[in-house]
Amino acid sequence: MMATLEELMAEDGYLPQGIEVNATTRSVTVPASVGTVAIAQDKNVRTLAIKVPRECFGVDLAPYDFTVNYKRGDGIEGSQPVDVSEDEGHLDVLWKVCPHAVQEPGTVQFQLCATEHAADGLTVVNEWHSGIAEFDVGDVLEHSDVFEDETYLDWAHKVIADCEAATAGAHEAVGMIDAKLEEACAAAEEEIAAAEEERAIAELGRAEAEAQRAAQFADMEQRSRGWLRYICQPGEYDPDTRQPIIAEPHAGTMYFVPSAIPTEQSMYQEWIWVSGDERWESFGEVELSITPASPDQLAAVLDGTDGGEGGGEVVNLTGWRSVVPRLKAMFAGIVHKHSGADLTDGTVTAAKLASGAVTQAKIADGSVSLAKCDTALRDSVSRAGATSSTVQWARLGNIVVISGRCVVTTASTVTVLTLPVGSRPAVHAEAPTVTGGYAGANVDGTVVVTAKPGNNFFALCFPAA
Repeated sequence: MMATLEELMAEDGYLPQGIEVNATTRSVTVPASVGTVAIAQDKNVRTLAIKVPRECFGVDLAPYDFTVNYKRGDGIEGSQPVDVSEDEGHLDVLWKVCPHAVQEPGTVQFQLCATEHAADGLTVVNEWHSGIAEFDVGDVLEHSDVFEDETYLDWAHKVIADCEAATAGAHEAVGMIDAKLEEACAAAEEEIAAAEEERAIAELGRAEAEAQRAAQFADMEQRSRGWLRYICQPGEYDPDTRQPIIAEPHAGTMYFVPSAIPTEQSMYQEWIWVSGDERWESFGEVELSITPASPDQLAAVLDGTDGGEGGGEVVNLTGWRSVVPRLKAMFAGIVHKHSGADLTDGTVTAAKLASGAVTQAKIADGSVSLAKCDTALRDSVSRAGATSSTVQWARLGNIVVISGRCVVTTASTVTVLTLPVGSRPAVHAEAPTVTGGYAGANVDGTVVVTAKPGNNFFALCFPAA
């Protein structure tokens, strides 16, 4: 295969050396040794070798495409792609000066331009430029187009070689275009598939929204006609949750389920079907679930063996029946008698205890024992509480205990008891009722129940002021 002109020139050492781009300033140095680059109307005569730093401010220029932008002496501008090779940390740019650049005499300015393209091969992502350098193009004499045979053959060989190179480059370009076209087609197919998937998802969402809108409209239409009522029979509701079990529930129907704990005011639990959410909704009276504390749990609390763990159990009437006897036993007055030897008149009264009639000396010499003083003190602070059929209370030592039941048909606040002085709390005491209300003892002695319809069982325990 015939060697190219560049190869022949390289073998002869003809390629000029010393043209270099500074990595920091990007200025281009053209030494005098380069000599005359071209005479006007030269055609593909000189190839300039330009040394370019591979990295510029941390940017690797090796993958970039290089061109030479030039401006002739007559002001005409142009651009020419150039070949680039890597050599020991720098790039060698070979610029075969094209005929267009040196067509007219004068000073030619040139500048290197390096660009990085996107995957499409067209969009410029990054771009780098060198400084501007120049060389002079000499004048030329007019000549005819007559060539000697040998000269003509040399030029013919050169033209053929250039045509072959151009053809090879064209084939390579066609191959690259085909590859880019295939990539573009594949990307387009992926985008079409993604768009189709999004369209299908949007259509599914639209269908769901339309179905929900239709259901809501049907629900609104039925509601405008008024409620229908249906009493569920055994087998048509869950016995534990009391929720209806209807195969095709109707949004405009109110379903009545027999209450688990029926009362005169609440025989049924009402349900409706929410068509938009596809679920049952309960409204109206709902039974409360109360977990009572067992006698064993209460006994553990009194004995101090429960471990102190928390719990949501409440004390009901059964629990108080097991607690009150033990509280009475714990705080009961001790039955005792005194002889005349104990005190002058033979009695140990609270008044005498307070007045100092029982002195430390009498306790010390055994006339009045500590046990007898304890008995007298217990008698002096224990009080029997007033009782009724619904409310009971007692003061055991310094502890006041109240239990009772408040029955109302509508939500209201009821004063069920007024405690005497000496049995009232120092601060407000409060406890919940089993129906969700609460009972409270005020510092003025009033015991008030904020009651809900039904039986409001409650219990209070607090120290007296």
